[in-house]
Amino acid sequence: MSAPNTAERIAGAAQAILVSEGAAAVTMRRVADMVGVSPMAAYKHYPSRQALFEAVADRTS
Repeated sequence: MSAPNTAERIAGAAQAILVSEGAAAVTMRRVADMVGVSPMAAYKHYPSRQALFEAVADRTS
């Protein structure tokens, strides 16, 4: 099995925060910090917080 790519890691971190603390706690900066990338790198994969939430929703369906 291959290691998750950066976009998957970002979505996974967002999902973890969402589940444990709720939507208000999910920020692009916090998610990027958890993954170990810059906030701008997170925006490269997800152009908005809404796009990130949509990716998280897609992971759970």
